[in-house]
Amino acid sequence: MTWALIELARHPDIQKRLREEILSFDGEPTYDQISKDFPYFDAVVHENFRLHPALPEIRRMVHRSLECTVSLLKLHL
Repeated sequence: MTWALIELARHPDIQKRLREEILSFDGEPTYDQISKDFPYFDAVVHENFRLHPALPEIRRMVHRSLECTVSLLKLHL
C-alpha cells in the first residue's frame, strides 16, 4: 500500500482520475463491486503490483541434473 501511495503522489493526474471514480460511487462498495464497478481502481492496483511485487524475486536451486534434447541441440542443465 505504501508503494501505491508513493506512485499516486508521483502521478497527480492518475490520483485525480482515481479519486473521481471512487467518489462517483454512492455508498460503500462490496469486494465484488470493486473489480466490477471500479475498472480504473482495479487497473491501478494491478499496475502497482506489477511495478512493486510483494516478492521481488524467487530464488531457485537445482536439486538434480537434467538432460534435455531440443531439436538438434543437447542441453545439460
